[in-house]
Amino acid sequence: MIHFVFSEDDAAVLRKAAETEESMQGQIFYFSDDYSTGPLYAPDTETDISYRTNWMAEAYGLLQQDVETLPEKDMQVVQAVQQVLEDHPEEHLWIWMAHRSRDICGYYFLTDQLIKYQGRVEVIYLYNLPFIHAKGHLFFPDTLNEIPPREFLKARKLTRLLSAAEMETDREEWKRLISENATLRIAEGPKKIVSKAENYFDNEILKYLPSEWQKLRKAVISIAHKMKSKTNEIFITKRIQDLIQQGKIIVSSVEEGQRIETDIKKAEMKQGVIEFSASENKK
Repeated sequence: MIHFVFSEDDAAVLRKAAETEESMQGQIFYFSDDYSTGPLYAPDTETDISYRTNWMAEAYGLLQQDVETLPEKDMQVVQAVQQVLEDHPEEHLWIWMAHRSRDICGYYFLTDQLIKYQGRVEVIYLYNLPFIHAKGHLFFPDTLNEIPPREFLKARKLTRLLSAAEMETDREEWKRLISENATLRIAEGPKKIVSKAENYFDNEILKYLPSEWQKLRKAVISIAHKMKSKTNEIFITKRIQDLIQQGKIIVSSVEEGQRIETDIKKAEMKQGVIEFSASENKK
């Protein structure tokens, strides 16, 4: 048995579930990148990922983090899955998918790469499925890693084989997303992804950004936690970058040792005019 999920956290909880249930044990693969945000490829191509990696590099630069080449890493994961399926023709791939933009977009990317393995790909799609929390409460998880490991046995009963027709339809969905090549993709229904304008979350970002100075990294984490419609920290950082350019967020960079600490806050409004421009030095 081969499992596939769409984040490292999901892989960790699935691994715990497999430890207690022998029938679920098998190789676990996952994507590191989140294909619900950022351009997918360079315009008018379906292979050039440089446009995407450059977009991500700008956010990593603002956060002063090492740039991760996640698209390249994920293609290596796809190749590894393909190799396992080639070497073990009796094996099936189980795709575990929650109802969130990250999982659904990743699913479309993955199934596009597995079209030749029709009849060997199964899916467990946790849409509107209630689970029992560790404290005994009923809840509807947004992600796989919210599910207690023991509950995966319940979810496993939902597995179904992807038909050839469905895989072809899903492939067309991925081609549509590539053609639109938006910066933001949102889940709006069962396996339904809609492209949105890049400023879709701007009001929420500004709503949850305080008017007092806050470390950029801390602000991004806080905003991501408070937002009702979830998106990833890289996308939030990119939007903050643009909002700074628009004068809606103020940034202050202070050199501390060998690092440059970046603080941000929401710009104040006076008589309908933004009080500060894109930068301000703190005393």
